[in-house]
Amino acid sequence: MENKSITAMMCLFARANHQQYDKRVLDDNISPVLISDEEYQGILKSLEESIDFFETDDVSKAINKHIAPAVIGRDAYALSCIKTEARLGTKRLIILGAGYGTIAYSPACRGMEIWEADRSFNDKIGRLNEADISIDDISFSESVLPEIRIPKSSKKTVITALGLVYYLSKKEFEETVKALSELTAEGSSLIFDYPAEEYCHKLQSPQGEIMKAKYGYREIEALLDRQGFKIYELLTPKEIESRFFSEFNREYGDRPLIAEAGVNYCLAVKK
Repeated sequence: MENKSITAMMCLFARANHQQYDKRVLDDNISPVLISDEEYQGILKSLEESIDFFETDDVSKAINKHIAPAVIGRDAYALSCIKTEARLGTKRLIILGAGYGTIAYSPACRGMEIWEADRSFNDKIGRLNEADISIDDISFSESVLPEIRIPKSSKKTVITALGLVYYLSKKEFEETVKALSELTAEGSSLIFDYPAEEYCHKLQSPQGEIMKAKYGYREIEALLDRQGFKIYELLTPKEIESRFFSEFNREYGDRPLIAEAGVNYCLAVKK
């Protein structure tokens, strides 16, 4: 994460914006205090000024259709998997591409050895300190994928790699999975989202990041298998919407959360 990465800031905005709803897919009381009022209102104003691009006259509809689903959905999925893994005895959590993410500060992760990995943490740590949020239980690793500067451990580990696969070549992604396999114990799990072959994103990355690869199911299965991981669960957009967004959408049918077409969630386990 570069200081004030625009992509990371948009994700932070999406999580903070979601907290306005009484019924939420993702409860997150930290994101709203990590983003300043000036930053929040600046992003909101920019979206309002670009409203024609989203083919709606309602900024809330635009956010919930085009921006929030990817961020809210994948974090909700990751947290549901982490809770299950914790019950099964997982003791370590690695968050790749942590950005301004708040998963590590969730009650679901208490008692775990936690590592956040990204390019830089100066700005994030400053925000956490300013908000008086304890980072005593978090270790920060300045890592650029596929290199991961985190010690090997015999502890069963859960790893999240959210919003990353889009910007890695197939070679870089496999090298990342290989590195994770080498530093984690049997039974460890990897949670990630990835673009399927039918993926066609309407919005461009604010920083001009280029999507480098798409995957069919057999291809992602083979890649994981070569590095010792087996797919345990894979969710399609229809399944994501049904599992995570259906209750919200019943309550807020005028501005529903729409799962992004061609984006799948995957949980893989090291055998």
